[in-house]
Amino acid sequence: MARILLLSPDEPSARDLALFLEKKSHRVSVHCERRAFIDSPKQDLSSVDIVILDMSANRPDDWNALDCVCKWAGTIDSKLMTLCLSRVYRGPKFELDVERRGARLVYVR
Repeated sequence: MARILLLSPDEPSARDLALFLEKKSHRVSVHCERRAFIDSPKQDLSSVDIVILDMSANRPDDWNALDCVCKWAGTIDSKLMTLCLSRVYRGPKFELDVERRGARLVYVR
């Protein structure tokens, strides 16, 4: 059972994914407001195994949230994994930028 933090501005899709993951016996918390997360990521990440971040919109807040997750992941003892999702293909540079920060990118439909 993994403890998952889901960061997505699309609340209906986030709730659907959270329900699916909970049926697989994972504990999921959803944050739809990126700014609130960016202001206090450490308290949210201390009890998390996986962060799933929706990068579909490719907005500055998406990148700021990813940078915060990767920064705090290096300061905590656990092996925090970061997975970025995108519904839009943005090319190899986008994928490389995500992976250089220490996350993995998956395209979803």
